[in-house]
Amino acid sequence: MKTAKILFTVTLGLAAVMTPDAFAQRQFAQPNIPVCHMRGAPGHARELVSQSLLGTPLRVIDNVQDWSRVETPEGYRGYVRRNSLTFITPAELKAWQNADRVIVTTYDKTYAYEDPAGTDVTTRVTGLLPGNILIVIENDGENRAVLVSLPDGREGWVKSDDVTPLDEWITQDFDPAALPRDARAYMGLQYLWGGSTPDGADCSGFTQMLAYRHGVLLPRDASQQVNAGEPVYTKPAVEKLDQKAISQFKPGDLIFFNTSGGQKINHVGYYAGHGDVIHCSGRVRVNSLVPGDTGYDPSLNILQVNRLTPASVKALRKRIMPLYGLVPATDTDNKQ
Repeated sequence: MKTAKILFTVTLGLAAVMTPDAFAQRQFAQPNIPVCHMRGAPGHARELVSQSLLGTPLRVIDNVQDWSRVETPEGYRGYVRRNSLTFITPAELKAWQNADRVIVTTYDKTYAYEDPAGTDVTTRVTGLLPGNILIVIENDGENRAVLVSLPDGREGWVKSDDVTPLDEWITQDFDPAALPRDARAYMGLQYLWGGSTPDGADCSGFTQMLAYRHGVLLPRDASQQVNAGEPVYTKPAVEKLDQKAISQFKPGDLIFFNTSGGQKINHVGYYAGHGDVIHCSGRVRVNSLVPGDTGYDPSLNILQVNRLTPASVKALRKRIMPLYGLVPATDTDNKQ
């Protein structure tokens, strides 16, 4: 990776004094903390509807007092506290898109340090979470570390093994069976309404987090994720799920449920094989879909099962590539 250093002109606290005209010019923003909360309305007490990760490009829709309404790459909207964001112009977004970047691909939190050795906890610059996107400044081969720039201009060293070049991340081979395998690393993770990180997640935030680690951005909610992938099973209203139907499922299939006896999707998890689903309900857990089995949960009423096929994965990746400044492998010669 070539050396790249881009320091945006917006610093922490600038949002508080920015004029309306200045805000109008800054049509995009990036979280400058590992994860920022997205609320359904301005205010810390308002419903947590989702979360957005450091470095993710967001479109700014409007501004209300100390809050900005933003739209995520998958089209989800919510209000974020302004001091959690670095605001950028279209030109600055373009510069970010053309920079060398890495994405954190650990299972859990890691850290950026003041020095490449990264052993002294007193020299930590910030914590980092899976999915955080950072600009590369330089590499230190001896210490296997990368000097990175955060959206607000801070710099720090991260371990090379903790990050993946962004273009490699989104073009990696996708194995759906890796999703339920990875999910087991989070057994017992607490349920958090609106959450989508290793600090807490709801059902669809959990499935989204796992897919994102493999370069696929699913829609945010279960009712939206049902439009991702290709349906391999749809349950008629009067049908009871049987072993024959379950035998057609493959590890990594998205399983959509209603958990209250109705026919509206309100829950999602990944098929884990052997008649099991791994999902976040109260906590990340494994339940059997087979009546009579240990761990069977009769409230898990399956409505649909979707498979993340190569074609559907390609479509999901292609949707966010322009905003991330990435192009399909066949079009790499066209990148400016």
